[in-house]
Amino acid sequence: MKCFIHMDVEAISVCKKCGKAMCAECSAYSNHTGICPECRCVEFIAEKNRLLKENKELKKERCWNIFWAIVTAITIIGLFINIYRFVSNGKTIERNEERIQLLTKEIDKLSISMVNKGNAFV
Repeated sequence: MKCFIHMDVEAISVCKKCGKAMCAECSAYSNHTGICPECRCVEFIAEKNRLLKENKELKKERCWNIFWAIVTAITIIGLFINIYRFVSNGKTIERNEERIQLLTKEIDKLSISMVNKGNAFV
């Protein structure tokens, strides 16, 4: 029996997948696993396509990871800004309330003083 690729060379084995005869050179191509170069090529093409698909999915997942990392970072930054504003506004409210109390007392004093002098002040 002759090799299906090297038709002038005697075959030493047959492919485990397709049953075609192969010579020592063709058998060596697949490290003597018993798979012919054609079947090995089909395996390589299938593996290549699987890896291309996997890489495409991984790249898409990477984009989503970057997107969610940015969203998370913006959320955390926004949280800290809002905490700062909350604390800052609380201090401003306290200062304003103290000033309102002081102004109310001063207005009351002036109103009393103006009423005592006969001039109504409001």
